[in-house]
Amino acid sequence: MMKKAHHRSITPSRSQNTVNVKNYGAIANDGRVDNEAFEKAWNKACSEGATLVVPENSVYHLKPIIFSGPCQPKTAFKIYGTIKAWPKRSAYGEDTRLWIKFDNLTNFKVDGGGTINGNGKIWWKNSCKVNESL
Repeated sequence: MMKKAHHRSITPSRSQNTVNVKNYGAIANDGRVDNEAFEKAWNKACSEGATLVVPENSVYHLKPIIFSGPCQPKTAFKIYGTIKAWPKRSAYGEDTRLWIKFDNLTNFKVDGGGTINGNGKIWWKNSCKVNESL
């Protein structure tokens, strides 16, 4: 004798919550700085234990930025598109070593298979290893 299966709806868990940067004002592929939108999206994801999402087929430009915790458990960062460093060195102040920093986070994961483009060609050309006048 077969028992009838009971179906119940499944509510997404906290780990399935996502915060998409474009919903916080980031505009892809426009060549403008998206720090403010990323900061707003990070604050939301961090406070809810959600996953911040950088959507695919999109390029977002960032000046130096710090993503700070502590955050709720299961906060994550998924990059499907591209995060690109702002190319103007003047935006970095005196410490040109910092672009993206994740601070005060526990069991935090960054993944997604997208691209983090630090504009290495521009930076290496001006690094103290190459340009001894810096």
